Amino acid sequence: MDINSRGGLDHRSGEMIPLISVITVCLNDLAGVERTYRSISGQSFDDFEWIVIDGGSEDGTVAFLQDLDESHVRWISEPDEGLYDAMNKGIEKATGKYLLFLNAGDELAAPDVLEKIAKVVKAENWPGLLYGNTYERTADGQLLHKQSGPYKRLWYGMFAHHQSIFYNRSTVANIRYRLEYPICSDYAFTGEVLAQAGNIVQLPFEVSIFAQGGLSSRSFYPGEKDYWGIKRDVLHHSFASRIFTRCAHQSMRFVKLYLPVIYRWLRFS
Repeated sequence: MDINSRGGLDHRSGEMIPLISVITVCLNDLAGVERTYRSISGQSFDDFEWIVIDGGSEDGTVAFLQDLDESHVRWISEPDEGLYDAMNKGIEKATGKYLLFLNAGDELAAPDVLEKIAKVVKAENWPGLLYGNTYERTADGQLLHKQSGPYKRLWYGMFAHHQSIFYNRSTVANIRYRLEYPICSDYAFTGEVLAQAGNIVQLPFEVSIFAQGGLSSRSFYPGEKDYWGIKRDVLHHSFASRIFTRCAHQSMRFVKLYLPVIYRWLRFS
């Protein structure tokens, strides 16, 4: 791989920095951590670091991490204030030029995903944000293809899975996940980053495999409360826009619950 598509030299420390920091947060999910590790370690591109933020697991996760004698793996295990607090810790520890949040149990969609990203960031002159498509894994192991949408669709919600978004670390700057939004802080974070991102690239390929049943999908009404606050206080959407979006979300939830065949047709390609 051309050195120009790698992370490069940190002029403050004189050390080489990786192109990509993959940040994984976990708590008592050894099987998920192992699945994510296998996906990352099988990549054809090696200019990355894997940062694991463990919330104090007692299921063997710490022992597994201790046994990994790999220079590009760094981890901590200590109590935190939840998912987004752990992600903030990951940002603080990351040194890569791009951040990818791939939580325990999530995977990269193919062995060459990071290699493709390296080529794109060079060709696109280091964009502020990149995002691509996702596979969702059902409980029975089926993979459903989820096409990402235009980023200007942010008014409705996330235009891509969080696990399929690469954030330029310089664009993130001092932006952090807001702990007052325990369900949908990734939405607020992405909205704030987009406002600073400049060049934004939609990737034509699949980035990650996401296991269905995540926090936001299990917490519809608390999530809607988060959405309302984020749209009002972070994205500054009008009252009418917030009402319209709330109705649209409620309608889609109805379709999901009572018309699952139609929901799958609408959501997945």
